[in-house]
Amino acid sequence: MIFMKEDLAVNLKQQKKYRLRRIAVVVLALTLFLGSAYYTGAALASRAFRQPVQPASSSSHQPAGLGNSSSMPQENPPAPPQNSSQASPSSQSTAQSSSESETTASETCPPQEQTDPFADICTPETDFQELDPQDKVAYLTFDDGPSELTLPLLDILDQYGVKATFFDIGRTDDASKKAMRETVRRGHTLGVHSYTHDYKQIYASKDAFLEDFSKEFRLIRDTTGVSPSIYRFAGGSVNSFNHPVIGSIVQEMKNRGFVYYDWNVSSGDASGKNYSSEQIASNILKGCQGHNRAIILCHNSKPKRATLEAMPTVIEELKAQGYRFAALDETVLPIKFKLPE
Repeated sequence: MIFMKEDLAVNLKQQKKYRLRRIAVVVLALTLFLGSAYYTGAALASRAFRQPVQPASSSSHQPAGLGNSSSMPQENPPAPPQNSSQASPSSQSTAQSSSESETTASETCPPQEQTDPFADICTPETDFQELDPQDKVAYLTFDDGPSELTLPLLDILDQYGVKATFFDIGRTDDASKKAMRETVRRGHTLGVHSYTHDYKQIYASKDAFLEDFSKEFRLIRDTTGVSPSIYRFAGGSVNSFNHPVIGSIVQEMKNRGFVYYDWNVSSGDASGKNYSSEQIASNILKGCQGHNRAIILCHNSKPKRATLEAMPTVIEELKAQGYRFAALDETVLPIKFKLPE
């Protein structure tokens, strides 16, 4: 009996230790579980607090062509560059924009030498439109503007729904710049004539011509936002000043994509004679006879008020004869004088 009691006491003592051990294991497990949950929750809360908020308009500011996630804020930002040769996202964007600009320039202009001081003086090459031989078209062209007569002339053209072409010279006063902008705004064509209109200067050499041309080109571009693609030689392509250099100039300008236009009808307003508006209108109407396609030379400088006053008669009479009016552009087949050999 004594042994049985001792054995029972021993068993009870062992069971008590076993239960205490199990309780300890459960308590430890609960402690670990609760601790892990606490730290996990704290970490998530902290990370959520640090996460930057993406502006609603950010997609509209994303640089074109950057469609990958690297351009957007990231939860785990990439490590900074280890050396200077690794570009940052902003410099990559700038480089891409520069590359796109270079691509656009190469697509719009014939290739020029990198050292060319006139590399921006170019225009896209285009094909001429096919002509209907039965189509009667009159192209009114006005040289030597802008002037105080430009806006009144534009009003007359608007009155008749006529578009024309203006080959301008280098006038930089505010009124002239306003007239240039208004010419473009009303749907007419602006082309380069000359900046100085100084024959001896501009025809001294090919480079001298380019220097003069570039000034007028940039003046028109910077004033109106439109780069001209056509031009007319001061004095026409054949004159007594440009014979030694005209061939090289024509080839140079062709290489740069530009098209020049002479004329086959003259108003006579630059002949030195003091023609009345009636005589100028008569010169134009007689000159158009036999030409289904008439490129008409007129002038828009300050002394040419008679030319301005002749326009209603010219427009009405040519319309009555079945002509339509249009502005020149680089797709219109040019009329050119025969260059000297």
